Amino acid sequence: MKTIQDICNELKGLEGSVGAFVWNNGGCLGSSLPKAYDAARLTQTAAELSRLTQLAQKASYNHCACVFHWQRATLFSWALQESGGLAILALPTAPRGVLELSASMAVEDLLPLLAQASQIAAAAVAGALAPGPSTATAANTATAANTATAANTATAAAEPPKLRELEDLVVWELGPTGRVLFSRARQKAYQAGLPESSWLHNLRAAVLADLGDPSAWASIATSVMWIPSPS
Repeated sequence: MKTIQDICNELKGLEGSVGAFVWNNGGCLGSSLPKAYDAARLTQTAAELSRLTQLAQKASYNHCACVFHWQRATLFSWALQESGGLAILALPTAPRGVLELSASMAVEDLLPLLAQASQIAAAAVAGALAPGPSTATAANTATAANTATAANTATAAAEPPKLRELEDLVVWELGPTGRVLFSRARQKAYQAGLPESSWLHNLRAAVLADLGDPSAWASIATSVMWIPSPS
């Protein structure tokens, strides 16, 4: 399972992206922005964006996205729950369609992570106010989360080389959108426990649907990379 910081790092890898950050309840939970954007600056920015989101919600614009344009940069922000959000700082030349597609997928991944972070924070507060056993429970929860993260990292590292080559093929034909499409399909397949033959077929159909060039369509359709690995 991805962490909030993993998602911020992935968003920074998009074309034209300077970096991203995620906040909840006024605190920064993860950032891939340059070091010049320190915690104090991000906290202040998060507070202002949260106020803007609250005003929009009062006007019945729920789950709205906000965009700020300057001469040298653009800031995109999306609301997460009632007091959280995701923001991406990008260059004016960044492909907006790719950023918005990637952000919409990131929002889906971030919502359960923010809920989990809120629960851990609540448990930590309860542990500070209660006797020792509650503190031990909070520590065990954090240890379990770290163990799960390490296990997921190990699983990703052990991914077959064929899947990495297939990702390169998809990205070669679709550009940055291909990487987002591939990562999303792979993550859903792993979470649902789908066999490789099933999710490769679905991914192949999704990739072909986005290809308008007949030669590229033929190249992708006939590639042996879609054949599942021997079990």
